Amino acid sequence: MASKIRSEVNTLICTGIHDRMSVVERTELLRLLEDRDGDGTTLFNQLKKPVQGPT
Repeated sequence: MASKIRSEVNTLICTGIHDRMSVVERTELLRLLEDRDGDGTTLFNQLKKPVQGPT
């Protein structure tokens, strides 16, 4: 029962976020997953890189 409720809540959250996004925002979000290099690196991979320490 808890799993079903969690699934419904997560679906409602994702649907709400999706509905508030414009077509341009959705397109830009999908661009994060497109392959950029032959090694499969994407913009999302670059986004996940840890920040370097202060200099």
